[in-house]
Amino acid sequence: MDELTEEQKQDFVNSNPHTATRNAFKYDPATRQVTVPEPEAYAFDEEVIKKAAELGKPGLVDIKQRQDTFIFRVEGTGALPVKEILWQSIEILEEKLSTIQDKMRDWDAKTGGGML
Repeated sequence: MDELTEEQKQDFVNSNPHTATRNAFKYDPATRQVTVPEPEAYAFDEEVIKKAAELGKPGLVDIKQRQDTFIFRVEGTGALPVKEILWQSIEILEEKLSTIQDKMRDWDAKTGGGML
């Protein structure tokens, strides 16, 4: 990345199609560095990889999805704190999973299968 001109670095950042709203990449003219302040904003569409190849720098970046992480955002209307929304959601999910588990046990008992 250090070998690219400032204009090329900005072109690289702008090659991400989500630049108008949120961009995973940012060019800082003060430090002349391209950073990744919002990795979750990258859509894994390979546009920046294609741009790197266009700039004559194939392999400039290696972008992979993390398989052990799931990022989600919880937004509320203000009626409940976000933390309370999350806790209630977890409780509801636990209830639903328990119901599924009970149904599987019932089915297993009826069919004599060895599912559980």
